[in-house]
Amino acid sequence: MMRSRFSAVAMAASLALLSTGCYHHRLLTYGQPGNLLLFHRTVNTGWVGHAGTLVPPAGVPDAQSCNNQIDRNGMHMVTVTSNLGYAAITVVTLGAVAPARVQWNCAPNPSTEGPTPSAHRPGGSAIVTPPSTATLTSRTLTSRFWGLLQSDAKAPSNPPPGGASPPGPPTPANCNDHGMRQAKIGISLRNYIYSLATVATAGFVSPMTVGWQCEEVTNGSR
Repeated sequence: MMRSRFSAVAMAASLALLSTGCYHHRLLTYGQPGNLLLFHRTVNTGWVGHAGTLVPPAGVPDAQSCNNQIDRNGMHMVTVTSNLGYAAITVVTLGAVAPARVQWNCAPNPSTEGPTPSAHRPGGSAIVTPPSTATLTSRTLTSRFWGLLQSDAKAPSNPPPGGASPPGPPTPANCNDHGMRQAKIGISLRNYIYSLATVATAGFVSPMTVGWQCEEVTNGSR
């Protein structure tokens, strides 16, 4: 009886330890968000299903896609949250199951420049920009001291003059006045090794490689 009770207490303590300490990895574009409401999902970024490798995740309502009739400039911020328990699950399942909590909100729509509608010729067609050709940019972000210190990929508060990219590691500053079309947080060999590092250090260090692709507005409002 005492042994079973001790085992139950030990298991509860282990689960509590694995659930503590959240590690946040944040991507942030220029300016202020278009909406303050944060959309969130818990997803599996592992190699089984691949349903959660992208943000916004597959299957979210159109209103949360940041690319609809109202919001058409992609995401302003993406936050990926993990913990020691999630890292342990990733390690035990060899990357098949890699849980993560994702949050995002939408970027403000760009101002429209050009002739007013009355200046268009009757029957004239609007100018349409080419489809998005933005490449995926990736960066490894690291959370230390059980989430107390973290490195984020944040664009500066004010863009540099002339649209030049700021110095330093890559950030979503390369999106300029656009948001992020999508972010990628899928499992990879590198992220699996990072999960091993998180478990080996009991969460003291938790790296993660995340990627983003910039939105390119295709309705002529650039």
